[in-house]
Amino acid sequence: MESTIPVVERLINKIKSMQPDQQLRLLEMIDDGLLAPAEEEEIPGSDPQGGQRQYARKPYFMTVDYAVRDRCFRDFIKDISAGGVFIETHHLFPVGETISLSFMVPRYPVPVKIAGRIARVSPDGLGIEFLKENKELIKELKMIVNSL
Repeated sequence: MESTIPVVERLINKIKSMQPDQQLRLLEMIDDGLLAPAEEEEIPGSDPQGGQRQYARKPYFMTVDYAVRDRCFRDFIKDISAGGVFIETHHLFPVGETISLSFMVPRYPVPVKIAGRIARVSPDGLGIEFLKENKELIKELKMIVNSL
């Protein structure tokens, strides 16, 4: 027999009845993408340079402050994924250069500050790959990007 209680309410009740360690394990599974719906899974994509994207990109127009070689710049993010961003800019730097980024994301109270490397350069701007050393922040970004 199907319950008349909405699914979200049923989930909340079940989670509330779990032990704290079970709640933490469930959260880790969700963060790791083990329970992600199909449209939120990491999916391969195409890269103009022949590589494969690990995460799906989503359009995202937001100002970004960034620093390269101790010089600061402000431009706009064109799209975002849990793995990186594309910055529209006329400032071009070599692939492999380290970059520090600061930008706002929805429902996040403070600017995201994350390091990356320039993975792609085009006439329109820079493709930035977040450095893997930011694992916790990347997990949070994955959840945020999936909610966009």
